[in-house]
Amino acid sequence: MANAKFGKLFTRYQTDFIKYARHLTRSEAKAKDLVQSAAIKAYQHLDNLDDKEKFKPWVTRIIYNTHISNYRKVKRRRELMNQHGRSPSAFYNQLTCTNRGLENLKVEDIRHLKKYVNSSAYDAFEMYSKGYTYKEISTTMDIAIGTVKSRIFNTRKKMMEMSRLTGLVA
Repeated sequence: MANAKFGKLFTRYQTDFIKYARHLTRSEAKAKDLVQSAAIKAYQHLDNLDDKEKFKPWVTRIIYNTHISNYRKVKRRRELMNQHGRSPSAFYNQLTCTNRGLENLKVEDIRHLKKYVNSSAYDAFEMYSKGYTYKEISTTMDIAIGTVKSRIFNTRKKMMEMSRLTGLVA
């Protein structure tokens, strides 16, 4: 069956398909989405249809199967949420891998800006960025906490100025 024939046949029965999908979903918008998904599947598997007389029941069955698949997917997701007590967005925000590219670029930019800053001030800033507290930095570097705070503040300020000038570090 050619593309044009598929389009004509689908257009001929489209209102019937939407009516059937509305019966399954009880929603006009969901029915149209379901028919659209079924149309894509039907077009992709058009070579499985031998007789154009069977087009309407064939697409109707695709609509039904697509609806059942969607229903089962929603049901499984609901069961998982009940088991794990999470919101629906938890499933969409799961990363399968981590990409530390942006963080690596920021670290590289900060190291590049190091040459514009006093080394002892940079050392305090670097320790702070790694998670050390002011007190730990003060003890390690054997300087007053106020000195640590001013070195970190001045280093940040200098790096912000340099980043504006060079276009580095957002």
